[in-house]
Amino acid sequence: MPEVFINYRSGDADELAVLLETGLSARFGSAAIFRCGKDVRPGQDFTNGILKAVRQCQVLLAVMGPEWARNPLLRDPDDWVRREILEAFAQRAMVIPVLKGRKAERLRAQDLPRELVPLALTQ
Repeated sequence: MPEVFINYRSGDADELAVLLETGLSARFGSAAIFRCGKDVRPGQDFTNGILKAVRQCQVLLAVMGPEWARNPLLRDPDDWVRREILEAFAQRAMVIPVLKGRKAERLRAQDLPRELVPLALTQ
C-alpha cells in the first residue's frame, strides 16, 4: 500500500516526479511510493490503479511546474491531475504542493478552479 502518491502532469514535471520517487523509495522503500509511470504497467487499466493508490495514500505530493496553475486542463473535471488531488482531499490525505524550479511561483487562489483553492493556502 503506497503511503506517498506523486501527482504530476506529463510534460510539465516528469523529471522532478522521478527524482522524488527515487529519493523517497531509497528512504522508505519502493512499495511505499506511488508514481503512475512506475506502478501502472503497460496494458493495465490505469483508472483503477490510480484511484486505489490515491485512496490509500497518506500524502499526495502535487508536483507543479511554472505554468501549472494556468493550464486549462485544471478546469476539466476529467483531468487526472485534478481528479487525483480532489480525491486526496476527499480522503483527507495531506496534499503538499511541490514547486518545480525558481520560476514556479506560489499558487494564488484567483488562478485556481474553486475546488483547488485550498492548494493556495498550503505550505
